[in-house]
Amino acid sequence: MSQITAQQLFYDAYSEAGLIQLEGTGLTPDQVTESQQIYARMIDAFQLDGWMCSHVARLLFPITPGVGIYTVGPNGDYDPGNGVSAAGAAGQIASNYPVRIERASAVVTTEPFYLGPPEYPMRKLTTDEYQDWILKQQTSNWPWCYYYEPAFPLGILYLLYVPSDANQVALYLEETLAQIDATQDTLIELRPGYYDLIASNMAVRIAARHPKTAVLADSTKELARSSLSLVRMANYRPLSRTNDMSQVSGTVSNVYNGNRYK
Repeated sequence: MSQITAQQLFYDAYSEAGLIQLEGTGLTPDQVTESQQIYARMIDAFQLDGWMCSHVARLLFPITPGVGIYTVGPNGDYDPGNGVSAAGAAGQIASNYPVRIERASAVVTTEPFYLGPPEYPMRKLTTDEYQDWILKQQTSNWPWCYYYEPAFPLGILYLLYVPSDANQVALYLEETLAQIDATQDTLIELRPGYYDLIASNMAVRIAARHPKTAVLADSTKELARSSLSLVRMANYRPLSRTNDMSQVSGTVSNVYNGNRYK
């Protein structure tokens, strides 16, 4: 784990781009502003890549009986920053806009079990499958399927069937990299490998903005590529693959759900 200031991170990126004339002179206000913009754009783009996420949080949210549609995101019905983790603060994540829901389950708290409330995985529906679902208002004690519509600025979660009991939904959501909104002296903590990743890839982007003055070494380009590959490899989440012919539950794999989903 790396613990550095935003000022040091931005300085390293400019240095690797070959734009620091005298070592130790620091960045100009314009360079700091440009660094913040480049960092924000890069982190925003990383959010679309599921392999850039190293932590998938299991967060619990309440079900309102008779309600099958919930908004997801900052200040929505299900705000990731307000979700409850069984691990306490260690499992919490900051409020963010989920570009996808990794997994979802129904946690049946209304029928207590001596080992705790059972958690039933919900099947993810594709857009075609949700459209084909004829009785969208049909009810049951708890939901069995879900469809996530990545609307913006709030995503929309549809539960099928519409739940009639006050149970819970467990959403498995990705923890995104934090934006840097404060001063240069803001202390940030980065997971292993992310310091190299961010500094070198920022350097490539900075150099692209200053083609006449930047001196980007081939070693920096290779570091940007290799550090990105290393982080994505470390964040790899194994697929759960089964043979459709051996299924006895009636469910089958579906390529429309994406490479990382059953």
